[in-house]
Amino acid sequence: KGCGLFEVRKLGDEYFTFIEECKNPKACTILLRGASKDILMEVERNLQDAMQVARNVMVDPRLVPGGGATEMSLSVYLTEKAKSVEGVGQWPYKAVAKALEVIPRTLIQNCGGSTIRTLTALR
Repeated sequence: KGCGLFEVRKLGDEYFTFIEECKNPKACTILLRGASKDILMEVERNLQDAMQVARNVMVDPRLVPGGGATEMSLSVYLTEKAKSVEGVGQWPYKAVAKALEVIPRTLIQNCGGSTIRTLTALR
C-alpha cells in the first residue's frame, strides 16, 4: 500500500532488504560498512555527531561561524584598534590579534591550503 519498491540486494557477503519509494515515510535506516571494526566505530561516531548537529539546528536554528571565522574577525578588529593607540599601548592589541590568527592558520595548514594567500584574503 505505502511501499513503492521492495527489493533484496546483496552487499558484500550479506543480503539486505530495501523498502524504497514509500509514499509517506516516517523513518529511515542508514547502513554503515567499514574495513575494520575501528573504522566502522569511527564512522558511526561521525554520523551520530552529524545527526545531532542537524537536530540541534532544527530545534534551535542559531549558528555560530566556525572554521576560525570568529577568531579572524576579532584579530582584524584588534589590529585596526591597535592603529588608533599610540606607542607601546598598541602592543597588547597586536599580540592578542596575532595569537588569535593561530587557529585559522592551523586549520588552513591542516586542510592543505595556501596559508599566506588565505589569511591575506581573510584580512
